Amino acid sequence: MICPACGMARVEIGLTDREIVAHYANESLYIALTGVGVGGDTPEDRARYAHYRAFMQTHGIDAGRLADIGCSRGGFLRYLAEAAPGIASIGVDCDARSLKSLGEAGLDARVGDVFALPFAAGEADMLSYFHVLEHLYDIDAALAEAARVLTPGGALLIEVPDAARYFAPDTSVGPMFWLGMKEHVNHFTPAALARALARNGFALAAIDRSNQPMKGGAAYPSLLALARKGAAESGGVDKGGDFAAQFASDTGRMRQAAAEIAACPAGPLCFWGIGLEFFALYGYLAPLLDGRDIRLLDRNPAKQGLTVDGRPVADPSSVPAEGRLVCCSYMAAPQIVEQAMALGWKREAVRCLP
Repeated sequence: MICPACGMARVEIGLTDREIVAHYANESLYIALTGVGVGGDTPEDRARYAHYRAFMQTHGIDAGRLADIGCSRGGFLRYLAEAAPGIASIGVDCDARSLKSLGEAGLDARVGDVFALPFAAGEADMLSYFHVLEHLYDIDAALAEAARVLTPGGALLIEVPDAARYFAPDTSVGPMFWLGMKEHVNHFTPAALARALARNGFALAAIDRSNQPMKGGAAYPSLLALARKGAAESGGVDKGGDFAAQFASDTGRMRQAAAEIAACPAGPLCFWGIGLEFFALYGYLAPLLDGRDIRLLDRNPAKQGLTVDGRPVADPSSVPAEGRLVCCSYMAAPQIVEQAMALGWKREAVRCLP
């Protein structure tokens, strides 16, 4: 669904926010993954944290009590402990597994979720929500809870992917990459974020739009905002381009890839990389498989043994190099092709997604 007024897009997945929270608390693999939003300490993560810190300094945020909501493994908190000792930071996440290492490092980490923060009214000077709001349906409830725990005039820092720039040449990773993120139910334009803040009593103080690094040399379109608890305004920001047309183009390319893969000669069809791109493809491909021998491969031990429609995910080294292999990763494709050939796959039997 797309709002014609602000350009925001929403995907209805049939789950409630409570079911989504339970997924992150009990089932998600974030604790075993790298990438944006899992609180890691990769060079790309540290570059992103430095960007947040510079944005905060530009706008005079250099001391006080900050709670990082949805902190996951707490990479930003670890960064602040070194770079900004004047800020007393606390991490909050619904996944106690991810918080364990923070507690072991002597950092304040608390179990909670965006709808029930573990703070008294007015207890926090700053709240940060980096890659959180795109995961929630009830944005208003989350922002109301933020307003409850912030001091008057308190700072709210938010980063979400910038949907208005998904399809720009420097941030377009591949078809259905941004739109196929199964855990992103909201796709924000600057106008959409500004409207959500305004209707919950926050004044938008600043917006920063940039490209931030991901692994493999790719970049994601960052929409970083600072708001203050108080009188609110929402005008004068971008609502993006023709999102519906771009969505149609992306889905068309993925449907074509599914049809071509389904038309491969008889024999095993192997898929290496059981993540975002695989599931974006599989939604179109599954009805076309007609009893084919399907094998799912991934080097991540946390995924091995899990199943998709009853098919287990296996270690690539345990599966014979026979039939056709589909590389289901845009950013790791060169590495997967190299590893596959080392396991005996012939290059002509390996296909990468467009």
